[in-house]
Amino acid sequence: MTGPEKSLRLLAAAGASSYRRRAPRMRSSLDPPTPPVNTGPPSSAGLVSEVMSLLLMMLVLLGALFVIGAGAALVAWIIRHIQSGSAAGHPLPSPQEETGVGGYTPLPEALATTHAQPAPQLPDQTLARVRELLARGNSAEAVRAVRADTGLDAHRAQEAVSRIRDGDSS
Repeated sequence: MTGPEKSLRLLAAAGASSYRRRAPRMRSSLDPPTPPVNTGPPSSAGLVSEVMSLLLMMLVLLGALFVIGAGAALVAWIIRHIQSGSAAGHPLPSPQEETGVGGYTPLPEALATTHAQPAPQLPDQTLARVRELLARGNSAEAVRAVRADTGLDAHRAQEAVSRIRDGDSS
């Protein structure tokens, strides 16, 4: 017995009979197609399985349609109640006229101060002093005198001096 025969005999005795088996051959696109295993009519178990699968798909489809329909009905109901103004039993406030800038509405006191206010009444003594200072051409000193005697701000005191210069003695 030669060396390779002896090796094969020892492998066979040890249970390595797969040593002589060939590896499965890979199929190529040129090989003829293998026939399907079950070529007869479908069994009753396979048919029942397919019918149950179709019924389950139909049930899922109907459930999805129900959810979409219920959502659409709920949205329509909410829109109807918002438009009618009776959502949660409280009427919606009516939109008010825009009077402010940038969506802000000023307080009534602020609106009253922004409109033209009547000229303040100057005391006779202050009026005489302002006329005297204006006659000398010292309008800045006349504005300071109005501010000191009346407590007006610089802009309003300047307006009062301008009215006196223009002939309005109020």
